[in-house]
Amino acid sequence: MKINKVIILLGCVALAVAVFAGEALAVRGPQGVANTSHNLSTSGNIAPSNNEDEICVFCHTPHGSSTDGPLWNRNNSSVVYTHYTSSTLSTFVASTRTANVNPESMLCLSCHDGSISMYTVINPTNDVGQPTPAVGDGTMRDGFLNIQGPKIGQGRNPDGTVNPVSNDLSDDHPISFKYQAVHDDTTKNNAARLHTIAEAEAAGVRFLPENAPDADKRVECSSCHDPHVDYGIFTGDPNYKPFLITPNTGSALCLACHIK
Repeated sequence: MKINKVIILLGCVALAVAVFAGEALAVRGPQGVANTSHNLSTSGNIAPSNNEDEICVFCHTPHGSSTDGPLWNRNNSSVVYTHYTSSTLSTFVASTRTANVNPESMLCLSCHDGSISMYTVINPTNDVGQPTPAVGDGTMRDGFLNIQGPKIGQGRNPDGTVNPVSNDLSDDHPISFKYQAVHDDTTKNNAARLHTIAEAEAAGVRFLPENAPDADKRVECSSCHDPHVDYGIFTGDPNYKPFLITPNTGSALCLACHIK
């Protein structure tokens, strides 16, 4: 009887974790993180660790996790970011130029802004301790990764060269803003520029929180990306490159929001 109760309890815990994870980041696209550049373990092919063979530990832990994300095993960056803006952008987004990034996108930036090593985790495995990189210092700024283009958070100098700062999002798609407020901005006639939330969601875009009222739904990194998508570095579907939640063939993902 006690064994059955334990099994039931563990099942409930697993279900709760699955529900929480689903709320934080619903699954989109062909899953297979082991085959992607997000596999930082010794079995990874892009930026492997030289001592840790577990794949999930670089982001998740079953015990002692942070509440910032689903069983999250990383500390968030303390960087204050400069967001994208332009003269034609909604005044609502322009006002958030130096606003904080919301929690969902901070999960991504805990690696991708280059301020924290990708191999530094809150709760390392008992038999290994903190993972260490096979090459370099383990940050996205180190330049050893075989990934095209500047790392997120790195800006461009006037001459086009990369400026390796970790707080500049001004050359990246805006994030952490409420889509409905931008859509309804009459000063920019945005209703003629942007699809409604319902139309964008039907085309595959994910606004966060997913179950929030439309007025509270935001654009975040995971509105377009899923970190577990196998997009064809070694296997998988190249139509989902890079970590897209739905293919962007013919700019379909862009046009899910933008009317062009």
